Amino acid sequence: MFWRKILHVLVISILLIGGFTAPSGAEASKILPKSSLAKPTATTHTVCASGCDFSSIQVAIDAASAGDTINLAGEIFTESITINKSLEFIGAGAENTIVQAATIPGIATDRVITVSGGVDVNIQGLTLRYGKAKPGMFEISFCGGVSNEGDLILSQVAITQNISNEVGGGICNSGTLNY
Repeated sequence: MFWRKILHVLVISILLIGGFTAPSGAEASKILPKSSLAKPTATTHTVCASGCDFSSIQVAIDAASAGDTINLAGEIFTESITINKSLEFIGAGAENTIVQAATIPGIATDRVITVSGGVDVNIQGLTLRYGKAKPGMFEISFCGGVSNEGDLILSQVAITQNISNEVGGGICNSGTLNY
């Protein structure tokens, strides 16, 4: 223990006196590979029926990294999605880009969107419809359209024709919601 304290004092003294300088240039690249020095950049992924990066929103979410943007074409997407990382979704306008949990109202088996806790999500320019809350404990269902546990921003988003037998037919929020 005594020698550890001596060593600690010696290291601090060397640093204070100026006996150590951080490596730079070629020396720094020997310590860290260049790939670890580069800052990551956000990627934009496109989703549409044909000719885009992905044809499924959930597959695009699963492939994306936190901070990425997912552009949705002006068409109808029929799927229930779970967002478990910080992402931005941009549609072609609420009248053009529609995300629905079923092809017609009343037959869905799940809500349209679930936003997990601890993520920041920005959704703009789309419609969310035809979701149905899953019955939980005591057959009570909540959150037909959107269940939010994260930080969610909705801009120019229409939430319509979603079903719940209790509360939150459109939105059920236990996170932070801005619209």
